[in-house]
Amino acid sequence: MFKFCCVDWEMTIRVTVCLCTFRRPALSNALQSLVNQIIPDGVTMDVVVADNDPHESGRPIVESYAKEGSLPITYVVAHEPGVASARNCSVANARGEWLAFIDDDEEADVDWVQALLKCAEAHQASVVIGPVIACYPSEAPSWIVNGDFFGKRVPASGTQLGTGATCNALVRKDALPDQLCPFSLEFNTTGGEDTEMFSQMVSAGHRIVSCQEARVTETVEPHRLNEDFLLRKARRVGETYARIFISPKGIALQTIDIVRACIQTLVASVISLMLHPLGMEKSMHYKIKAYANLGKLLHMMKRNPIELYKG
Repeated sequence: MFKFCCVDWEMTIRVTVCLCTFRRPALSNALQSLVNQIIPDGVTMDVVVADNDPHESGRPIVESYAKEGSLPITYVVAHEPGVASARNCSVANARGEWLAFIDDDEEADVDWVQALLKCAEAHQASVVIGPVIACYPSEAPSWIVNGDFFGKRVPASGTQLGTGATCNALVRKDALPDQLCPFSLEFNTTGGEDTEMFSQMVSAGHRIVSCQEARVTETVEPHRLNEDFLLRKARRVGETYARIFISPKGIALQTIDIVRACIQTLVASVISLMLHPLGMEKSMHYKIKAYANLGKLLHMMKRNPIELYKG
């Protein structure tokens, strides 16, 4: 049974955009895209920026927009280092009954919030997940651009999902596992805290759906445009999957998943090698699959995890 979205859509709806930041000048572009939002009648919107930099590097950027007064913006410092801590800080300071999540290196389409709310109402969903369109700088290798390795697609709008990500999401606040600290601090340095939270919500009976119309754009940072970063991220994805979905199982079911991951690692590696003469684009898709499954195995072997958010 699903817990449907019990919202009176005739009443005024308040949306708080939760935006975490850490030493990113691109924060200015994200905020400008929020200022530009076309807010439908009966909806109010404000923004909470949680800065995980103890030196408060984001404060001048936020204050410059707050002074304009066109959009209520609250600036808070998340003193405990880590991505989960920063997200929890933004949620704890949010006043809306709906929370919209976007990253500090992304820009939202002008109808982003409107599209998310419309989809939530149409499908009686507690969570809506939108796509991330990758924008590649001119120096990006052609195989990364052609393979679109940083884009995050979603299926047709209204499709039911098993989990989600906070890079583009709308969440009903009272559906969160914990309305103050919904993200587990165990994922502070690795990431994956959003995957765990959304999977918990699905287990609790909440509906998560996709929305292709609610688009955000991410300009990929140059230091990520390489094979090493993609493979580290793929391994971390596999580690997160094993941590959330395999480790809690009994020994028998764990064994089945481990054998499956071994086979998938081997098959994907072989296909990647076979496709290598045809170019990096085709080969890397399978190499990433291999590393994701390798990540599952390494987690089950209790190897040290990839820490994408450390330091």
